[in-house]
Amino acid sequence: MTTDQQTAIYSQAIKTFGPEKQMIQVIEECSELTTSIVHHLRGRSHNMAEEVADVEIMIAQLRMMIGDGPVDQAKEQKLIRLADRLAGVES
Repeated sequence: MTTDQQTAIYSQAIKTFGPEKQMIQVIEECSELTTSIVHHLRGRSHNMAEEVADVEIMIAQLRMMIGDGPVDQAKEQKLIRLADRLAGVES
């Protein structure tokens, strides 16, 4: 599936279900991923790959709703901070 096709699907989901409902869905999917990670760490059956995919799909919709610019800016700042921390650990 192309990026344009994915974007069209995300837009249609937001239009069909509404931004508020999709934001609630983001919360639910993140919760399911959290549970899956805990199951993995405890050696129990899990579906982490599916949960990661669900979260990525919902995050893409959330980015559409709030805009890529602010997210990209915050991400860059956080990556710089992480790089600084890592440099301190390597010393």
